[in-house]
Amino acid sequence: MTGRLNVSSDDLTHVSFFAGIGGFDLGLERAGFTTVAYSEIDPFAISVFETHFPGVPNLGDITSLAADGDAGGERTR
Repeated sequence: MTGRLNVSSDDLTHVSFFAGIGGFDLGLERAGFTTVAYSEIDPFAISVFETHFPGVPNLGDITSLAADGDAGGERTR
């Protein structure tokens, strides 16, 4: 995924890092938040997460995210 996420400033949104199967995200959803993206690399966890949140983009390995927020960029520290 590259570029910025299109999200209204009026929406309660979050990005889930180290998402696992999405248990924390389910709680946030019940509190009114929308998961707009997540980062997870475990295949089983991804399959469960995608069951609960179809269509939410996976940013992949968090170590490959660029400091400016764009996915797939050069690793920065």
